[in-house]
Amino acid sequence: MMNTTQINIKNLTSLWKEVALVTGDYIVSENIAIATITKGEWPNRIWSQKSNEIDIEKIKQLLENNKIGLTYAYFNVSKSKKYDGISTLRLKSTQYGMFLRLDKNWDTQFRLSFKEIEDKDSMIVWTSNFEKAFGYSISNEVLQKTKDTISFFNITFEGERVGTVALYITEAVAGIHCLGVIPEMRGKGFAREIMQFILHKAQKRGATIAVLQASETAKEMYLSMGFQLDFLVENYSAKL
Repeated sequence: MMNTTQINIKNLTSLWKEVALVTGDYIVSENIAIATITKGEWPNRIWSQKSNEIDIEKIKQLLENNKIGLTYAYFNVSKSKKYDGISTLRLKSTQYGMFLRLDKNWDTQFRLSFKEIEDKDSMIVWTSNFEKAFGYSISNEVLQKTKDTISFFNITFEGERVGTVALYITEAVAGIHCLGVIPEMRGKGFAREIMQFILHKAQKRGATIAVLQASETAKEMYLSMGFQLDFLVENYSAKL
């Protein structure tokens, strides 16, 4: 039986794999997996399929030789220990792998309106909001080709755009991804309400555990909602 760390990593890497298979390339070479797309900046990830078998030199070569801006996702399951040789890469960002058992009821009285994407216009709105919230792009093609297995939601408040969220369920595991609020709508408590909505939606769809990878700024909010910190995701690029 997989532990919560393994469950979280599997949901995340399955998401990358699914997107790459329909919009780009998914390659496994020995223990290293690579998910790339032809348009947009996400996922474009490299990761080691076994955390105890990491070939830093090979990963470094792949990062240095690619032309699309690959990122190596290192799953630091000890939360502190650094893998030998990792310092030869440049740390871009750190995320926090977190989980929550879905064993309580969530508030369903929302100020916000949520609409799952269906057509081209709603996809354009979603990708525009995502880029405003996160500062990088996901292509419309990703949404078009994965919307039957990944649920993407546009979020509004009194007709004004607020942000995005995506739900990816694998084996009763609800992966919560792309939860972002555009800059002009921040500081109003909307992120917490979006999370309550998506947890409620995940429960209705049969999920029993929720997983996510939080930024430094969002971590405290998730902890206050009952999420537990499990591991770190350290994102690396080649040193310039």
